[in-house]
Amino acid sequence: GGIGNHDGAGLLGKRDDAVPQATSAPKLQHDELWVAGHGRINLATVRANAGSKGGRVRLWALHKLRNELVTNFDPEGRSTIWHRIEEMVGRETLRTLGMKAVGRLDYTSEGLLLITNDGVLKRYLELPEHAFARRYEVETRGKLNTKWLDYLGKGATVGDFTYKPIIIDVTRELTKKRHTMEITLTEGKTREIRKALEAGGMSVKRLKRVGYGPYHLGGLARGDLLEIKAHRKHLVKSGILVEE
Repeated sequence: GGIGNHDGAGLLGKRDDAVPQATSAPKLQHDELWVAGHGRINLATVRANAGSKGGRVRLWALHKLRNELVTNFDPEGRSTIWHRIEEMVGRETLRTLGMKAVGRLDYTSEGLLLITNDGVLKRYLELPEHAFARRYEVETRGKLNTKWLDYLGKGATVGDFTYKPIIIDVTRELTKKRHTMEITLTEGKTREIRKALEAGGMSVKRLKRVGYGPYHLGGLARGDLLEIKAHRKHLVKSGILVEE
């Protein structure tokens, strides 16, 4: 994996074909749609919390690999996304960028992980009340329990948790006990998909996030990191950030 267009140009790569984007939106609008329709963020607050030079709010898409953690430190010494990003950009650059992951993906999960330099924006994208849809491709093991899947789609209580509706579309029957599914949810509770399916007698073999809000993994290669150029002028123009 690598950064941008792999030519040493740094984080501002030219691989627009790999930029996650809303499927119904023109490609060039990808940097001004990502929080459209989800309210406003106070620009002064965002500027005060931004980690990069000049207070510029920045956003990246990372194609997380399987078997790596979204954490700053693991006492067991397992690989983390920050170890790998540091190898790509260098320790000092990583420190200067002030990157923060938006939510998490489990150790064995893979796919799209958004990263920002701003704590306010990070929290805004994570909060369930803002209802950013998280979309996953999942391969399961176990007999298909359609009644349970329907129950999850209405909002299910599993153990001590009551989940918001989890929308599940079974896309392929590989065998009687192996299926692929497309799953959409609007909150990110710990191991939500795994726990919800296991309660219905199914286990997750593979889980890959392919979308977060209007962003899609698209052609972003495994391990790659790409900056989404969400410039302030576009966010102000769209009414998401408010100058005060």
